[in-house]
Amino acid sequence: MEPFDVRPASPSVPAAPVGPTPAPPADGVYRWRIRPLGTVLKGIGAVLFLAAGVWAAADRVALAVGVAGFVVLAALAVRDLVAGVPLAADATGVRVRTGFAGHRHIPWDEVERVRVDRRSRLGVRTEAVEIDCDTELYLFSANQLGGTPCADVVGRLAALRSGVAEDLRGSADGEQDEDQQ
Repeated sequence: MEPFDVRPASPSVPAAPVGPTPAPPADGVYRWRIRPLGTVLKGIGAVLFLAAGVWAAADRVALAVGVAGFVVLAALAVRDLVAGVPLAADATGVRVRTGFAGHRHIPWDEVERVRVDRRSRLGVRTEAVEIDCDTELYLFSANQLGGTPCADVVGRLAALRSGVAEDLRGSADGEQDEDQQ
């Protein structure tokens, strides 16, 4: 099996086609950000939980549930604001979010496999980008990647690792290889 595999986790599900890899950003680093709508909804949910808890302040259980919901959703919204880039990649490797708001840079030689993991459970199909690094496994949903299809992210990561992105950047700047002249 190749290090970058776009095949599904289940052989019965066909693989989605990988789109073309666009030219990288000016600094050569792809960044997949969390959707802003998700952060806004977490903030609104936190306020609603707090308001419901205060409204039902006479009932201690309702107040506790309201405050707990507020704390959890507010913490998730703050994490999205502080560390809104769960995955970034360039020619040197990938940068993944770890813990609450930490990040870790993983060189390409430590990445064993990147693939799209497709699952179907209770009638709901989910996709995630799976990055396997020896003893650690990182999973990123399409929502965590700004709505970008997981197969496209895997395709871009494969291009970065193989050096194709460097060729694209050179072509985008108007440079030509000596072989093409």
